[in-house]
Amino acid sequence: MRPFVSIILTTHERPHLLARSLTSLVNQTNQDFQIVVCSDEGSTQTKKVATQYLRKTDVLLVLPHMRGPAETRNAGIEFSAARRIMFLDDDDSFDLNFMADLSNILDTNPINDLLYFNYSKIEESTNENNSGPTKIEKIVQKYKNSESLLVGNFIPNNSYCVDALVARKCPFDARLQSHEDWDFLIGISALVKFKWIDMFGPNVHLATDSSRNSSPHSTGSVSLDFLSIYRKWPAKDDKTKLLRQAQLRAYGVDVSLQFL
Repeated sequence: MRPFVSIILTTHERPHLLARSLTSLVNQTNQDFQIVVCSDEGSTQTKKVATQYLRKTDVLLVLPHMRGPAETRNAGIEFSAARRIMFLDDDDSFDLNFMADLSNILDTNPINDLLYFNYSKIEESTNENNSGPTKIEKIVQKYKNSESLLVGNFIPNNSYCVDALVARKCPFDARLQSHEDWDFLIGISALVKFKWIDMFGPNVHLATDSSRNSSPHSTGSVSLDFLSIYRKWPAKDDKTKLLRQAQLRAYGVDVSLQFL
């Protein structure tokens, strides 16, 4: 029987975090979903953790030739068995009733709509002796809409559900060093309606110590990726251009409105 959703979980050399993400999945109160673990490295420890948790209907893709999360997620999309998909990074998780709540929500919403949810932002250390969160903040998305994506991203990678057929039309852009998830959502917004669902369940874990995810910011390439995305998706009005200009100035880059 076809699962109601496929969860594409990307991982890279963080088996202790992968174990936590997978634990949040295999302990769900509703188990009618598929897990597709996508690793862009082939370490023994990553494989061991994945095979320990995955069920017979799940998939493990070991893709050492892939270059980062964009290509890896694209491969996961192709191996998804469900009509709808969600994404999960190895350092994030879901509340244990989220799949049950999601199943009920999907039954009453058009399949083509992208549904995005509230989420919990959890600050913590990433080391293996993590003693628990230092801060938890509940983020309600009520006053956001897809037009806001033309300035910046507000939807975390694990906080939306999308039609797999639509996702295949807008693959992640592997040329970007960062914010490929934001670029992906802008592309999706040109094809389908976005709908906010007043429901919690996704957990976004933020490292209070060093993280590989901070490297684009430390090198300054994040501003180049912002500018690339702005050029790829032209602004529709002067208000959006001004907001884009302010966003780039925050990264130390001043760009004329005619290029935004």
